[in-house]
Amino acid sequence: MDPSQSATVRQFRRNLIQIPQLLVMDGRTKEAKIKDAQWRLLICMATDEELEQMAKIAAELFHYPVDQVLKDLKKSRAEYIKTKESWRKELLGPKQ
Repeated sequence: MDPSQSATVRQFRRNLIQIPQLLVMDGRTKEAKIKDAQWRLLICMATDEELEQMAKIAAELFHYPVDQVLKDLKKSRAEYIKTKESWRKELLGPKQ
């Protein structure tokens, strides 16, 4: 792991490695929903530079073109920002 990478990018790498476990959970468990919300938060918080680093990591692990992964991450970030209220509830629970 590259110590010069931001905490956001390092967490993204850890999450990518956990993807097979999340697929087994199939989004049905509370833990899977929380992990998905954390994933979305990471992508929303990432700067453009961090998204580029994330794209390189994902492309390396999954053998996809970097530019396609970057395009997908930017598209996902735009979508996640629009729907943040719904997945924020998974992280914080119901408002008191």
